[in-house]
Amino acid sequence: MLPFHRVDGYLYDAINSLQQSTGTGIRLILIDDRADRSQDINGLTKILKNTCVIETQGGCGYGEALRVGTTGIESDSVALFNSDDLVSKYRFSKQVKALESSEICITNLRRISASGSKTSSITGSLRSPSYDPIFLLFGSYGANATWCMRSEWWLKNAFFDAAESLDWRIGLEKLPSANFSYLDEPLYFYRKHKDQITASKRVEPAKLDPIYSAWCTYLDLLGITSKERGVFDLMAMPWLSHSRVQIEEVKIFISEMGAITTFKPTEVKIQIKKLVQRRMLLALRSLSLSKSQRLYLFKSGWLDAPSFIQDIAISLLR
Repeated sequence: MLPFHRVDGYLYDAINSLQQSTGTGIRLILIDDRADRSQDINGLTKILKNTCVIETQGGCGYGEALRVGTTGIESDSVALFNSDDLVSKYRFSKQVKALESSEICITNLRRISASGSKTSSITGSLRSPSYDPIFLLFGSYGANATWCMRSEWWLKNAFFDAAESLDWRIGLEKLPSANFSYLDEPLYFYRKHKDQITASKRVEPAKLDPIYSAWCTYLDLLGITSKERGVFDLMAMPWLSHSRVQIEEVKIFISEMGAITTFKPTEVKIQIKKLVQRRMLLALRSLSLSKSQRLYLFKSGWLDAPSFIQDIAISLLR
């Protein structure tokens, strides 16, 4: 399923990357959510032989677009795809194979610039050879358009609304109990460019309430008690600018997280530790910190400082 809200070169590139797919048949569900449909899209439908177009009422947003697109599912498996990204030609064949023993398959992704060169994430990338839903407490890691699922799982578990970060919230609520598989290779390419809808770093706090609610529900499931809003801001939304950091609550969260991950695989513990360290460094931007608090954050995050500086440099160059 590929929802789109405008027709541009990124969309054509996305569909052309699908054309390179090998090893399994593809039926493309193009979900037209444009508010202005004056531009002809016949060229889009001719790129892939098996393409259907489903229209929303126009300008409805991501959640409604997925709801409408879901009515067009005819196969045993379904995958998500964003209109400005790219996929490996092996993505779907490998994920469909993985669905023989799982309900949903997640693949790693690679961030690339608009020109196609490799770029980085200042908040930290997923670099674990295995996946754990606990990563979702630190961002939408593994809850995005890399999903390929048995259609019955999607129809049973997906929900649709107009709130922020729908994929992430579905992940927080449904992945902990799912039978999932993970392919630790970049089969999905997330393109970073200035025109993307998610480029803004300014979000009204109230819009994040649904994500915070799902985040707290998952913490309850894990038995973690520290779920103060400041902890959520720092751990789950570190790319946004926040007014203050709740240091004591952060300390409790880190301690409880350490206890929860004691029996996790080593690679999962290492990944979580790196994500926490990165967030400690990002928290140093807060203007309301005392010198002792800044020292604590730096001591907690300094081991990741070289990687952090490198990612900043790469992002600036791109």
